[in-house]
Amino acid sequence: MHTKTQSDVPPRRMKQADYRANIANQLAHAYYAAMGYTKAADAFELSPVADAELMCTKHCIKHELGYCIRETKEPLPYTEPLYLLHEGNRLRLEFDCAVCQMKIYQA
Repeated sequence: MHTKTQSDVPPRRMKQADYRANIANQLAHAYYAAMGYTKAADAFELSPVADAELMCTKHCIKHELGYCIRETKEPLPYTEPLYLLHEGNRLRLEFDCAVCQMKIYQA
């Protein structure tokens, strides 16, 4: 079994890791410290963050409904922000059309 050494791991541009790095144990904290991170926050499951981005996806509701502003001039017939409802959870949608991404947040 090969164990990666610090020289095997490519350098990171950012030196801070937020909840999205999913650091959930001491080994993960030690890894990020060894990589030179000055801040390594706990995973969302350990320390929930208010108004946290839950997901970022290329799959876009506006595109699926035929209201992608990059492809059509058809105005969206709904008032933004849009929401998804799933098993009693209300999720707010945010669109970054410049990079073709949809972000999902706990509402």
